[in-house]
Amino acid sequence: MLLEELDDDAFLEGFKTAGFCAEEWDHLGHIRAGALLVNEMTPEDALPIMRAGLLGLLDRARAEGHDPRTGYHETVTLCWLKLIRAALDAQPTPLEDARNFCRAHEELHDPRLHLRHYTKDLLRSDAAFNSFVEPDLQPLP
Repeated sequence: MLLEELDDDAFLEGFKTAGFCAEEWDHLGHIRAGALLVNEMTPEDALPIMRAGLLGLLDRARAEGHDPRTGYHETVTLCWLKLIRAALDAQPTPLEDARNFCRAHEELHDPRLHLRHYTKDLLRSDAAFNSFVEPDLQPLP
């Protein structure tokens, strides 16, 4: 089944339990999971759940014989949660379906959006991989 066909509850459960194979997971999956989480809590409170889900998906991808291009990155993850929260706050109505949220916010489709806030040098640092660091280009919303 395509991820797009799953309702939000089933999608979030699949994310939390590493229920998706590497071929199914993409950037919009990250955005959808993030929207579902930060719709219910702050980005900081959502971070441990997002971290656990992403690490589970990375472990599953490796177990399936894939070599993910990158590993988990704490700063990038919290940055995206904050960007998603800002998009949710800008909506005139509450989140009803995260699939529609993803379609309505094309600005979040750019997987390099976080580079408006961070230089690549800062993101390559051990500190940025392991804990959240503030942006060095422009503040996060």
